Amino acid sequence: MFVSDNFVGRGRYLSLMVVVAGLFLILIGRFYSLQIHQHQKYVSQADANRIREVSHQGPRGLIFDRYGALLVDNRFTYMLSAIPWELQKSPRVMGELSQYLDLDNQKLKSRLKEGYRGEFIPVRLASGLTFPTISRLEEHRLELPGVILSNDPIRYYASGARLAHVLGYLREIDRRDLEKFRRTKKYQLGDLVGFNGLEREYEDILCGEKGYRYIQVNAIGQEIGPVEDRDPIQPKPGYNLYLSLDAQLQAYTESQFDTLRGSVVVLNPNNGEILAFVSAPTYDLSIFSGAIDAADWRALEADSTRPLFNRAATGTYPPGSTFKLVTAVAALQEKVVTPKWTVNDPGYYQLGRRRFKCWKPYGHGRVNMFDAIEQSCNVYFYTLIRKVGIDAWAKYAKLLGFGEPTGIDLPEEASGIVPDRKWMDNRYGKGRWTEGHLLNMTVGQGNVLVTPLQMAKYVGILATNGIVATPHFGVAYETEEGQLQQINYPRHQITEIDTSTYRIIKEGMHRVIYGQHGTGWRARVPGADMYGKTGTAQNPHGDDHAWFVGAMMHEQDTLAVAVMVENGGGGGHTAAPIAGKILRKYLQLQEERKVEAPSRMLSGRISQ
Repeated sequence: MFVSDNFVGRGRYLSLMVVVAGLFLILIGRFYSLQIHQHQKYVSQADANRIREVSHQGPRGLIFDRYGALLVDNRFTYMLSAIPWELQKSPRVMGELSQYLDLDNQKLKSRLKEGYRGEFIPVRLASGLTFPTISRLEEHRLELPGVILSNDPIRYYASGARLAHVLGYLREIDRRDLEKFRRTKKYQLGDLVGFNGLEREYEDILCGEKGYRYIQVNAIGQEIGPVEDRDPIQPKPGYNLYLSLDAQLQAYTESQFDTLRGSVVVLNPNNGEILAFVSAPTYDLSIFSGAIDAADWRALEADSTRPLFNRAATGTYPPGSTFKLVTAVAALQEKVVTPKWTVNDPGYYQLGRRRFKCWKPYGHGRVNMFDAIEQSCNVYFYTLIRKVGIDAWAKYAKLLGFGEPTGIDLPEEASGIVPDRKWMDNRYGKGRWTEGHLLNMTVGQGNVLVTPLQMAKYVGILATNGIVATPHFGVAYETEEGQLQQINYPRHQITEIDTSTYRIIKEGMHRVIYGQHGTGWRARVPGADMYGKTGTAQNPHGDDHAWFVGAMMHEQDTLAVAVMVENGGGGGHTAAPIAGKILRKYLQLQEERKVEAPSRMLSGRISQ
């Protein structure tokens, strides 16, 4: 009995020792896992609790015009951001911030809500902080957990040209934008990214690389100083971008639309470089430099004049009589008529029981193609389009660049409408549209819609005998080595239109400017050779729109221009004089540059 009890006792002892040894092995294993195997993981978590990584974006690349004039610069400004999780823990901090920033508490909460993208992602609450405000915030920094002060670059617009619809602006990136930029990891929620215009189109070139600094925080989120064992990472600036724009010509062109609505595009049709690009009314880009106030944004959106709308690239309008040249090209190329073929214009064209009027009540009498272009005779083109037909007309309209985007280096542009047979069948039903629709389209009315940008490209094609150059702003960017790397765009020649056709069309356009009855004489430029076409487009929503499209040839320069004035009335009276002023200003500037000190030109510095 004694032996048995002793045996049982020893067995229990051994079992207990096994259990204890097992527990020690588990503790040792867990210790090994925590301290050795997963050491880096938990060190990182501990560091995350005590170290706050503060990123600051590298300065964006600067933007210059074709002569090296600075258009967009960077200026540093103090911004205040806050971590939502920290503010939610302490309503007192929100109240104190409201007092220090002199902002209504409700407005501050609204900004926090509008910018919220996660509990621990900083939200920008204020920018452009003054020195007294910064002093107060720094004095009470330890009492404001989760509040971050940073000195960040913002865009500064250094030129007299406003260029709002060209340059675009920055905004904080959202989840949708992150998806678009998923190929790169350099963006995070809250970063500033090009939202529209060239800022968006050339984001990869302009955007710099982030830098980082590391701040140590205590258990309640207060900053207690930099982390000494982590060196800050310096940001890298973006590449500088050079544009085809002439800042002085742009500013002058903008001044012509101070009280008007409409647009102007001036470009070199040989290479597609845009020298001036105006959409009016416009807006002040500087309000987007920091965090735009929601009230300012709503005011812009609610403005009945639509200043945010890019009329030059995305506005679509009936082109009026400027489109008559398309019918003339189709008729000549398809050999439907010769330029000597004539029509008698009594002031109207009879189609069945309906009369289609000419703009001149008593008509132009007997006219040939040259006369019809010079005097913008509707009846001639009503007669001509019935010979040409919709298929040939639509074919050449598309060849001349209508019905599709131009390919300009802006994020958005409209295609316009060229109604071919298929389009008309879909719109009205097969066999349910009439030749009356065709008569309207030949004079640029009805279902035809174009953009001012397309019109500048169109007149440039006619001026250069068929060169199709993609309109663009970007010319080159400056690499890290300081060299200018050229940006290339598609360019081709239309082979389906004969040189003789262009010659005839340009003769008619020349008479528009210099002929006895020319409607575009107000666009004349002394010392230059001018070609043009006026147009007055009926507008169902108000007064007629005024058009002028033209080309100027002077020494080595060839420029194409399209001017559209909303509700401007007659093109010859309103749009043509504006075109003449702009082109005369261009020649004046060129003469001044010949005698001034050499500008910082791009030619000779660009790497192919």
